[in-house]
Amino acid sequence: MQPLRCADLDGSKQQQGQPQVHPPGLTPADTELYWFVVFWAPAEQPPSPSPAAWRDEALSVVHGWAWGLPEAVQATPLEDLSRSRLVDR
Repeated sequence: MQPLRCADLDGSKQQQGQPQVHPPGLTPADTELYWFVVFWAPAEQPPSPSPAAWRDEALSVVHGWAWGLPEAVQATPLEDLSRSRLVDR
């Protein structure tokens, strides 16, 4: 099964001053549902150490999206959240 992705979001539709956001995804696996969001942030911006802040940030990215994605983010226990920073060079 392919992860669900939002086909109507692309970087060219971003408003001035907003971070570039890539389509989030949902991947069902047995009885679990994995979700993810990907977005650009300035390299000098330190990530928050707070899982509650991670959830708030993820909710701001998926606000108004379909497929129950905001509800899945909200329902995820804080102890099940993880965050990784990917950098280029």
